Amino acid sequence: MSDSNGEWAESESLAEHVMTLLDKYNIKWRKHGLIYVDHQPDNIATVNILLAELSKRLGVPSPLIHSKLIELKWLNDARYTSARDDAGRVANNLCPLKVAISEADTFEIDDEDWMNDDEYVKD
Repeated sequence: MSDSNGEWAESESLAEHVMTLLDKYNIKWRKHGLIYVDHQPDNIATVNILLAELSKRLGVPSPLIHSKLIELKWLNDARYTSARDDAGRVANNLCPLKVAISEADTFEIDDEDWMNDDEYVKD
């Protein structure tokens, strides 16, 4: 199969190769995605092996395969989440965008009870 005709990128064809390799390397579903990689050395090594083998089998550069697997949501690469996304998620958890304000949280100034200009003393 060659990348000139794009057959490698067809989901069914790619799925056959991916599933074969997942079985070969005993990669199990762990609720993080079909293929998951974070900063752990074992996960990085496993994904690099998968990408290298897919590249060899399909005759396509590994970065192209990496992108396609992410696009298909078969690869969850947690190494490349942005700090901005993480900061936004933390901020939203600490201060939700929509905060309900009850009447007890609000107050009004009653003009009649407030000091009038005659009572105000300047320093």
